[in-house]
Amino acid sequence: MTTAEIELPENVKEELEKYLQFSQYIYTWIAGRFFICPLDVLALFFGNQAGKGALVIMNYLYRIIGYHPVAIKNVLYYECSAAIRYQQALIAEEDVTGWNKGHYYSPADIRKMKLGVDPFTEIYSDKYICTHCNEPLTPHIRQGAHRIIRFASQNMPSSETTTTGRGKKREEGAMSETRNAQYVELMKWIPAHLLKDKKISVRDANLYINDPFGIADIIIEFVSFSQVTQSSAGVQRMSTWCDELPTKQFFDEQVPRLLAVQGGDLILSYTVTKEVGYLFDYIWNRARKIYRSQSVVDYFRKNKNEILPREEETDSEIENIAVFHASTFDNPTMPSERVIKMMKLLHDDCLDNEDVMNMRLYCLFSEISATIFPTFNNRVHVIDPDRWFKDGHVCLN
Repeated sequence: MTTAEIELPENVKEELEKYLQFSQYIYTWIAGRFFICPLDVLALFFGNQAGKGALVIMNYLYRIIGYHPVAIKNVLYYECSAAIRYQQALIAEEDVTGWNKGHYYSPADIRKMKLGVDPFTEIYSDKYICTHCNEPLTPHIRQGAHRIIRFASQNMPSSETTTTGRGKKREEGAMSETRNAQYVELMKWIPAHLLKDKKISVRDANLYINDPFGIADIIIEFVSFSQVTQSSAGVQRMSTWCDELPTKQFFDEQVPRLLAVQGGDLILSYTVTKEVGYLFDYIWNRARKIYRSQSVVDYFRKNKNEILPREEETDSEIENIAVFHASTFDNPTMPSERVIKMMKLLHDDCLDNEDVMNMRLYCLFSEISATIFPTFNNRVHVIDPDRWFKDGHVCLN
């Protein structure tokens, strides 16, 4: 019997249909590294149309449905008693040297235990036991603001209408929503049954998501970089995604929102433009982990004669920043030949300047060297003599 001849039960067909578009996502090596990274600041530096928006959206959808591989990044996750004691001790500023830090599980992890019951049917069960320390597992149920995910970009999506005369109204939502890439990507990938309502407005720029576990709504909150910073400050968020380059003031205000949230993180997605901004010094240059796609590694080897690893751990004193570097050629839905043809349609800046073209394709800060080091930077311009000149010999030309 072939696969086409198998007749599935109607209820199975219905469930599969719900996740049809979701299942079409094509995973890449860089996507895999992004999903399993546990750090607090995840920065995607991708070439034009390399797929950074889709990747971030899939990350959030996995958190919502309980399948994210980093357990504490799920909206609902489980922690053993040892993990709870350890966190309480940290908050109390006790000495936790030698303590068991405990263990965390996603709902999907518990389902894999095949206990005859799982969080998708019962949130609480005596059968949920930590496989490492044999202690009971307790669901960590996020409350209030900890169930809100913030999407920040230059433009706000909306579903407003404009009066054009004689009482006639013109729908403005489609144009505005299209300008907001985050909204477009979310609508493309999210299973329809998870959405309570697609309509949002300037007055209520939130999307309400049905919690698959029936606890409480999960909220996607849209904000713009141009909003008064104070209006988006003062509240905690489970996660914040900044698409493209936020103002420095806006960026600085997002970090404190995540401090008290277990598994909270800040995601940046950016394609380099002529305006480098602060991200090079503030994020890229302080990253502890750097992940490069094979196309990026190949570019540096062939064009710069530099051998760069696909995975690199730096000596940065900042331990919680990870950078993911990919090019347009890493988009699995676009053949390389088409990428090259389409880039030739761009304006003269790209056609006449190979550096600008590579900046767009490979998201290369180094290609626009005139604006890379506008000010002195200790980490960039100063080296540690004890590390590099251990024998005491220094050569000056």
